[in-house]
Amino acid sequence: MITIVYTTNNKRLAQEISKILEYYKYDYTLIDIKEFSLSKDVEGYIFLSSTGIAIRKVKEIIKDKLRDPFLIVVNNNYVIPLLSNHIGGGNYIGKILAINLNKEIVYSTATDLKGKVGVDELCRTLFLELPKKKDILRLNKELLERDLELYLPEGWNIKINGYKVSYHDKDYVKVEDVKLKPLKVSVGVGCRRGIESFKIYWAVKKALYLRNIPSWRIDIIGTINLRKREVREGCKRFNREILTFTKEELNEAVKRYNLERSEFVYKHVGTYGVAEPSALLGLESLKIKGKLILKKLRVRGVTVAIASHPTYFI
Repeated sequence: MITIVYTTNNKRLAQEISKILEYYKYDYTLIDIKEFSLSKDVEGYIFLSSTGIAIRKVKEIIKDKLRDPFLIVVNNNYVIPLLSNHIGGGNYIGKILAINLNKEIVYSTATDLKGKVGVDELCRTLFLELPKKKDILRLNKELLERDLELYLPEGWNIKINGYKVSYHDKDYVKVEDVKLKPLKVSVGVGCRRGIESFKIYWAVKKALYLRNIPSWRIDIIGTINLRKREVREGCKRFNREILTFTKEELNEAVKRYNLERSEFVYKHVGTYGVAEPSALLGLESLKIKGKLILKKLRVRGVTVAIASHPTYFI
């Protein structure tokens, strides 16, 4: 959940921001600053106020850069990520807001000001486990002075500012002397019977775009057994295993994860959901009980959801 805190003069801007978050499928709440109070389970705060007011309002929860919610200030001209910019997703959400609001983003961390990607942000971007805090501090300090050696699994085609990229045949990422295990990404897909395969492909691509996930980071794709043919055809370009589940398995997952129920879907295929429970069951097949990082996205007869590790931020 993202909390947007506004003043009376900024209510229209708050509504603009809420529409942006809706498009990117982020849950949010709008709160007048006069009624603001800190709450649990908030992934980030967007304040439409001065930076001083914003920091004073959240100072009690500033504990640890690895766990704090992000804090972004938006004013007439700028978007300013202040806290948890890397792991917490402050920079990522800040970029989304700056682009869509036509404002300039102001970075506040040393690696960003150098035009380099911090090791902690690298982990969030590539879905990697976090290194120890002492390693983050050490590597980011070295990053300010020189480019770091980065070894990626073969097939991970990406260029990252601040790193000398090489490829190896291992299943882990290595930054200098630190090994990082990739987190798993599971995509769930539901669709109409007989739908054209290109509609499935582009719906999945849009879902990946909304969470800034390259297609080569998909580990597994799941769907209901009644739509195996359609999903296999639509997703063959991703070259990933397709898992299928029965309606009974999907209904059990809907209940266990307390997912939103669709009477419309139940009427047609006998389950209260396909995309969301398929994504979560796909993750379970990889021995991980995770969470939805993208709730079901509906695109022209296709629904897509994405699940990943429970520690994933934004």
